[in-house]
Amino acid sequence: MFKPNINRCVVDIETLGANPHAPVISIGVTILQAQTSAIDTFEFGININEYETSADVFVADQSTLDWWEEKEGSKAYEAAFSGKLSIVEACNALRETYIQYKCKEVWANHPHFDITILDILFKHCKI
Repeated sequence: MFKPNINRCVVDIETLGANPHAPVISIGVTILQAQTSAIDTFEFGININEYETSADVFVADQSTLDWWEEKEGSKAYEAAFSGKLSIVEACNALRETYIQYKCKEVWANHPHFDITILDILFKHCKI
């Protein structure tokens, strides 16, 4: 049932794979107030080097790496690969944003993709 008077956290992630254990390189967030009024947006970029010590947990897909390589030099590539945050910092930033705006729901374009991957990321960070 649609609840019209609550804040929602809309999430879009960029990854290095299409599998549930794909490394997340960027978390985009828009906060929606009431039905569809965007009140704030955030981008939490993760330093790709963070995944070097977690290779046993996070698995990139070669086809996704190839796709990103084709985008090299584009604004999307630069934005996705310019992250400075640690994995824990990015997860905490998302959590704190959700709490700060008193969100009651999380929306994602494909929840079985974004939410599943974020769930694994948060569990890895013990958040």
